[in-house]
Amino acid sequence: MNDLREQVRVQAASLIKAFGCHEAAAEAVNARLGTSLVKGTLSRVISGQLDISHVAVWAMEDALGRYPLTRLGMRRLTEASAVAPGDFISDSSSIAKESGEAVSALLSAQVSAKARDRSEALRELYEARDAIDCAIARLEGTP
Repeated sequence: MNDLREQVRVQAASLIKAFGCHEAAAEAVNARLGTSLVKGTLSRVISGQLDISHVAVWAMEDALGRYPLTRLGMRRLTEASAVAPGDFISDSSSIAKESGEAVSALLSAQVSAKARDRSEALRELYEARDAIDCAIARLEGTP
């Protein structure tokens, strides 16, 4: 558990530092959430004295367009599901479905100027990668 806490702390510190200063990170969170987060709180997060809330992380990730903690959570979920029973046929079906959705979303993002379409394409690509990673994990675990 402490390893996970440290991973979260390091990634959160990286997000905070990406804003250039604690004040800018706090203002980004406050602007998105209507809260009154202060730079001292973020300083304590970086030092490991405090944990950071999910919503503050999500606000910073959205403001920066980088999602390291969301990806950390997705990896944990993928690892947990990779050990679930299943078969190669269902893995193949999942890969085909997710890859098709990813291709469609990627093409839509190509012709669109909307950030939402680009985000959707990224989400679909991550889902396709997760399906492939699950199949790889199952295959590697098969004698």
